Amino acid sequence: MNIKQYQGADKNARLLNADPHQVILMLMDGVLEKIAVAKGCVERQDIQGKSQAINSAVSLISGLQGVLDFDSEPEVSQNFASFYDVMIRKLLEVSASREPSAFDELHELFSPLRNAWRDMPQEHKDQGMEKLRQKAPA
Repeated sequence: MNIKQYQGADKNARLLNADPHQVILMLMDGVLEKIAVAKGCVERQDIQGKSQAINSAVSLISGLQGVLDFDSEPEVSQNFASFYDVMIRKLLEVSASREPSAFDELHELFSPLRNAWRDMPQEHKDQGMEKLRQKAPA
């Protein structure tokens, strides 16, 4: 098993054992990882790799948009949706860039959200889980 296969298996195992909060965190970590990969590709002049990384980041952000709960928290969900729209737009804008620093701005923009999600108090996580349980079909 090579390192990429091991990493993929590890991610799959973590995903299977993750609660919804952890899954969102994994998606957010993936966005930051793909932004870093895209920056590295620009530095190496790997245009195809950059495109793949940006497309992956856009897909991950679209996944984050897809799990927003507009029924339970319409205002918060709309704020996240707007932020994700900005991130996608900026990713597409920097896709034409050959400046690695363009990706630093994206990282700086997304990191605070990811860190706030990671550092969310357990009480808030529990409230979110309770809302999910209430919405689940019996």
